[in-house]
Amino acid sequence: MRKIVLSLLVCSVALFSLPIVPLAQTRDLHRSVAGKDLDVSVFLRDMSTSELTEVDDLYSSEIKKMTAVLGKDSKKSPILIDQTGNDREFIIQAAASRIASQSREKKIYAIDWTTLFSNSTSEAEVNSAVGAILSLAEASKGNAVLYIEDVSAFSKDRPLLGKSIASQLYDAIAQGKIQIVAGTNVENFVDQIASDSRLKNRFSRIDIEDEDPFVGDKLAPDLRALVAGADLNKKVKVILQSDDINNAALRRILAGNKIQVESRATGLDMLVLEIPVRLAEEIASVRGVHHLSLDRELKTLGHIEKTTGASIARTIAQGLNISLLGTGVLNTST
Repeated sequence: MRKIVLSLLVCSVALFSLPIVPLAQTRDLHRSVAGKDLDVSVFLRDMSTSELTEVDDLYSSEIKKMTAVLGKDSKKSPILIDQTGNDREFIIQAAASRIASQSREKKIYAIDWTTLFSNSTSEAEVNSAVGAILSLAEASKGNAVLYIEDVSAFSKDRPLLGKSIASQLYDAIAQGKIQIVAGTNVENFVDQIASDSRLKNRFSRIDIEDEDPFVGDKLAPDLRALVAGADLNKKVKVILQSDDINNAALRRILAGNKIQVESRATGLDMLVLEIPVRLAEEIASVRGVHHLSLDRELKTLGHIEKTTGASIARTIAQGLNISLLGTGVLNTST
């Protein structure tokens, strides 16, 4: 039971953002384990419930490849590869929605490990439920694709959910009984998939394009100095510049940490946020984010500004304090 409780704590974090529509609303996989009053459909979530238009636009190539792999008769499983993992689940949800729109039968389901562990009173019950889920997926003949968010769930050496669950998942995947969708980084792919003779031919690798047009450090030097300091929970006001201030990965980080947008310049794709220092690098890692800098007040410089003409160009009266995103700057004429 101790192992089950620990696994529950680990999985509850990973699954916090999963859709909450239960599989019980569908009929095809609504069954009970033979001989037991246990409906395993309550342990699954339909991932085709979200409309993620902006993700579909950003990752149309990856989504197209993913749906193509799942549509073939080879029964290979798509695995998304990138280093951050920021957008993997959003891509999978977008692909699930596209697949569901093309076929009423084929769907991608996420295993709700939190509910599975909390509803089980013993390790034997957990194993029975997992076995039943895999049996249902196998019986669907590829129409029920399971989302396994961490490849360590079926790792022989570092099984996230315990050896018994890992063994069941590994055998089902290696024998080609089920199709899954997974995601990981390059190192784990090489270590756990590409180097395994039984698994390497079961997966089709899809690399998430993570090229970023911004060159250089995304954090301003003064903000970088704060990140290197000791007080990472200190809150600071920052200006965020991005290709798209409404992109899904950025919204997820802000919402997950209850960060409020203090002001925005939509036309310039800039936001003013108050964040704890510890979040600066995570926000900067989002694809499309260009720069994070401290939002400091500026003062005119008297004689220097008059001599250079800067005070006239800015149309700011001498001595006036103004935020970098204040209306005095944004509304000034050329």
